Amino acid sequence: MKIENIEAIPYSVPYKTINRSNWSQRKGSTSLMVKVTVEGGEYGYGEAVCFQTAEMGFHLINGIKAKLIGLSCYEIEKMTKLFNHLGGWNWNHEVNQFSNPVLAAIEMACWDIMGKQLKR
Repeated sequence: MKIENIEAIPYSVPYKTINRSNWSQRKGSTSLMVKVTVEGGEYGYGEAVCFQTAEMGFHLINGIKAKLIGLSCYEIEKMTKLFNHLGGWNWNHEVNQFSNPVLAAIEMACWDIMGKQLKR
């Protein structure tokens, strides 16, 4: 099943109480839902934990999706290698905190599709 589209859907959830730690406080959480659609209309969802901003994940997904469209959702290893070769995404500490969650969300969505196809 070839990937036809990858959609980044940012969302925010407010906390009932402020989450405080020794280095920050947060009033809520913003993350990114990723929807991967394959030929035939089947789709799956994955979630990217956004360590900095959902906007960064949104731009990364929109930047890489053209390279992933046309691949099979079963080619997860090929997708991982593609991520590894794009500017050292996974090896550059400044960038991998964004790219690894994006890759994980796309992979999660592909596993969701495979599970649906295999009725698992």
